[in-house]
Amino acid sequence: MAAGCGLTGLVLNRSMAITASRPARAHDDGVEGNERLTGLVGALLLAPLAVEGLTILRIGQLLWLHMFLGMVLVGIIALKLASTGYRFAGYYRGRSSYVAKGPPITPLRLLAVPVVLSTLGVMITGILLLLLGPSSRQPLELVHKVCFIVWIAVTAVHVLAHLKDSFDSVGAEVAPLATGTPQVSRRGARLLALGTAVMIGVIIALITLPQFGAWTSAYGH
Repeated sequence: MAAGCGLTGLVLNRSMAITASRPARAHDDGVEGNERLTGLVGALLLAPLAVEGLTILRIGQLLWLHMFLGMVLVGIIALKLASTGYRFAGYYRGRSSYVAKGPPITPLRLLAVPVVLSTLGVMITGILLLLLGPSSRQPLELVHKVCFIVWIAVTAVHVLAHLKDSFDSVGAEVAPLATGTPQVSRRGARLLALGTAVMIGVIIALITLPQFGAWTSAYGH
């Protein structure tokens, strides 16, 4: 835990130092819009991910909630991966606006690999377990648990490192005049993307509801 706090402090301090040292650049709505969308999705994920983690403590009674939230999160997490992947592709393909923006600091770039892989591992194994039923419990359940342990460790640092940016993005979109930040075009499209991601997740959760019974019965015995 102490090592995680130390890494988080290093990431935050390094991030602020680099941000302060970067020269002023021309405002680019595409880059800033992508950054805001990523921050908005990150903020939106905080509460459901926290609840999802808490269901583990009483998985026998809260398995239904764990599965339902897991399915709802599919759409939101897909949007988060898409927005960060778009920036990644823009930078490494040499798009001038993304090159000018610069990449995340090195610790965050290194951390992104286990964050993405563990997230995909948790989501894919969780979906397979739900669809295949309790008879498929092993070894999928073990892989799911291992991915979750890795995910919660690396994601905790990732969230803390990006927490201020996420809330800044929310403030800038909700009250741009109050925050003093410039208005960025396509705000409606970003909010629509968020709403659509949530709706897709809810639809997936409702469609898979019939699969919940087998698992809740298995855990009830």
